[in-house]
Amino acid sequence: MLRLKRTLAGALASMVLIFSFATTRLVPLAVGIGVTEVTLTQTACGPDSLEKLNTTLNQTAHALEAAVDTNGRLYEGGIYGLKGSPDAIKTRQRVATVIHTSNEYLIQALDITKGLTKATFEGSKLAILEKLSLAAQGLRIGQPTMDLVLQSVAALINQAVALAQLFKASDVNHMDRIIPMLDKHLKTFGRIRSLDTGMEAYAE
Repeated sequence: MLRLKRTLAGALASMVLIFSFATTRLVPLAVGIGVTEVTLTQTACGPDSLEKLNTTLNQTAHALEAAVDTNGRLYEGGIYGLKGSPDAIKTRQRVATVIHTSNEYLIQALDITKGLTKATFEGSKLAILEKLSLAAQGLRIGQPTMDLVLQSVAALINQAVALAQLFKASDVNHMDRIIPMLDKHLKTFGRIRSLDTGMEAYAE
């Protein structure tokens, strides 16, 4: 049990750092896009915006991986109830579903981005923002430890939304630079999908 507490303490410390990084850059300016509200973090799309988006997506992937790992540890440690009991299994699967849904929306957003052209930019941008916003929704289950981790994921996704909101059609010229980055992230989110699916099956 002591080992579990130490592991969770380390995981939560990392999540708090990620959450702090994401939220300390927020300013009270909301943008509604018909799905949810997100907070802008910048006033202009600078030359380093692609790198910032890359960093944010990378942090989001790590946060989702941590969420999968924390869910498994909470289940194993009996935090959801006696391991193997119906209630514990139900809670673990509910968390797994929330993580899986968010991850799938992120994959869909990146898939749309890969096909971006100047001709389709406006419509595609809206679709990307909607998918990212949906990925940030519902990341709360009512269990304090798990909610802290999930909300750090939501904060990072909102960072990605804010960055994507600033992109213009002219940025499509840099797709050759963006696509390798997206391929890498899609591979990571695909791995999270596999981890998450295995976790749900294990809890049955």
